[in-house]
Amino acid sequence: MEGPVSPTPPIGKEDSELRRGLLVATDTTRTQVWTARNRWEDTDTPAARAAGLAWPADSGLTWDAKFSAWIASLRWIPSVSGSSTTVEVTTPWGKTLPAPMLECAETSLFLRITFAAWYELPLMLESQDERGRRVYFGHNGVRTAAGRYAQSPEFAIKYKDFSGSGDWRTRWPSDAVLRAKRIAGDPDEQAELAAGAHFGAYLDEIHLNKRVGYFTVMVLDYLGSANLADPANAYNLVPEAIRPGDFLIERWQRAGIGHALVVKEVTALPGGSKDATLISGSIPRRQGVRESGQSSKSYFTSEYTGGPGVNSDGDAYAKLGGGAKRWRVTKNVAGYWTNTWMAGDESSWINSTDTARIAARPARFDQILGQVPPAQQRTELLAQIADARQHLAQYPASCSAREKRERAFAALYELSERAFDQTEAQVDAAYRKLDDYVFAELDYAHART
Repeated sequence: MEGPVSPTPPIGKEDSELRRGLLVATDTTRTQVWTARNRWEDTDTPAARAAGLAWPADSGLTWDAKFSAWIASLRWIPSVSGSSTTVEVTTPWGKTLPAPMLECAETSLFLRITFAAWYELPLMLESQDERGRRVYFGHNGVRTAAGRYAQSPEFAIKYKDFSGSGDWRTRWPSDAVLRAKRIAGDPDEQAELAAGAHFGAYLDEIHLNKRVGYFTVMVLDYLGSANLADPANAYNLVPEAIRPGDFLIERWQRAGIGHALVVKEVTALPGGSKDATLISGSIPRRQGVRESGQSSKSYFTSEYTGGPGVNSDGDAYAKLGGGAKRWRVTKNVAGYWTNTWMAGDESSWINSTDTARIAARPARFDQILGQVPPAQQRTELLAQIADARQHLAQYPASCSAREKRERAFAALYELSERAFDQTEAQVDAAYRKLDDYVFAELDYAHART
């Protein structure tokens, strides 16, 4: 690969239903990762009518709806660390594995790629390289409109696909080279599998098609939260449309990292409100952690998720790409692989240039996401503070953990004054620790860490 890739340029009016990509009628037999035999909109083909991971036979669901059902169905289990709750990943082959240890954006990318590959659905993640060329990561490999990108792998030639073999029922096929693969960046240690295991070993365990494993490592090496925020790959959602499988992006700076969280559950509450539960990865890598309803609400209502106001550089948060998102689906439209949305989802779309509607979403989430009693709110806020402190004890350079702790304290100050008649000084006296002053909050965009 020729250096890093980045989000596509601002697209203005192009943030519409159709994001045209590669020609379908292209010879990709050497770069192909998997063949797109199914369509996201299928409901009545033999494959679509079959029972699956989280749906019965003849469910009538599209594959996009099945993706949402699969995310919602993942069982909660204790994390390897024992200090939090994570999920158990289910596979079409009857395997269950604890969630892998990943960064936040890697978690969302891993889930979408995995589902698309298992069910042979088209996938296209768009980016651009340093020379301004559009680069597409997808079921066809890593390509540009002109062909294979740089010296990216010829997946179909170099790696094996055991999907057609029935031997997996007695002996799961393994790829020793894939098992040794690490993701770039922070240490890649998959303790949920075994001591010394890396993410390649996890991918070897869940994919008969080993090409998908190599491809996933490459995507996670090159793409991140900025690419998830890119409207070429996902679109802005109206708050009322949120469902499992969607994700939430925090963006506090124009360039650089952000934070991504997967929507795991959305539950209707009495009176028409909702309760949403998120899964969050982290840097350094960890298993996806369950965020309580109260904690999740604090993310949905944060200014970092595209709310009103500006950051320390004077950039409007609503223009940075944060907020609630849904993956675009890749379809064959007029002979081109095109990133679009499902029929009926247009009413859930907010144009990325409509900053007024984007900035209004946190306030709307504050209205529709349910409230818990004040005592429970305080308990959950103190749990968020404790979690941030624990993370900082292990990784003192974490700006995001400091920010999370202080955001929880800000909510605790407001709650304590309103419900318990306590001043900010009284709250500090009761709940602050020396750690909070040693590891003071930092401005993420300018901190030396």
